[in-house]
Amino acid sequence: KMNVLQALFFAIAHLNLVQGIYAFLIGLLFGYVAMKYRSLWASITLHAVLNAMGICIPFLLEMIL
Repeated sequence: KMNVLQALFFAIAHLNLVQGIYAFLIGLLFGYVAMKYRSLWASITLHAVLNAMGICIPFLLEMIL
């Protein structure tokens, strides 16, 4: 129950319906990772990696194409 609730809050925090839908699903994953590894640092690291990919991949694609 708590994982769904935290994922919902994570989605709402994005203040955008489309991003909120993705954020809810990703929030479920982040919650699972935090519970599995018993550490918020695991999900924080995963969040940082996903954000970095969102910045780096378009930049790299622009350089290639």
